Amino acid sequence: MFSLTPPKSKGATWTESVLYNFKGPFGDGANPSDAVVMGSDGVLYGTTQGGGSGECSATGVGGCGAVFSLSPPTSPGSDWSEAVLYSFNTNGRCSNGDTAYAGVAVANNGVLYGTTDCGGAPNRYGEVYSLTPPGSAGADRSETTLHSYVNAANGGGPYANVVIGKDGVLYGTTNGGGTNGGGTVFSLKP
Repeated sequence: MFSLTPPKSKGATWTESVLYNFKGPFGDGANPSDAVVMGSDGVLYGTTQGGGSGECSATGVGGCGAVFSLSPPTSPGSDWSEAVLYSFNTNGRCSNGDTAYAGVAVANNGVLYGTTDCGGAPNRYGEVYSLTPPGSAGADRSETTLHSYVNAANGGGPYANVVIGKDGVLYGTTNGGGTNGGGTVFSLKP
């Protein structure tokens, strides 16, 4: 993870700073592939395609990905603090989500919404999920599958993150499925 700081004078070079180096393949995540988002508290949220503590295959190789946060340093010059908020764990069956190509959206109440390319019952063509903040400090976030795709009329393989409308409706796209097999644009109402 990195940041780019604009130059003080026009035409000068931007300054890159590394905020965090992922260790992967297990533990903190590996291979982030989409943009991070910033919560109202200044915390960055994102996803990785690999890593996390979940087992991704019957052989236990790699990880299925994770949802993470990066908290800003408490004092200037200190390191950012990374935390895994949720690890996808499929045990080779793609059962509760896998391959989070897309980042997350952050609601005003701190709930995170995202998509996975695999997972969701019954056909495992991806899902839309939510991660609800814990009720007490130190507890885990609660993951809920909001919608599962069947790669037919309702689509399959969501690769992009969702956006949250003012009315709380989630909007997104799928890479496959739909009436003509070329994907869909969808909405999910609370």
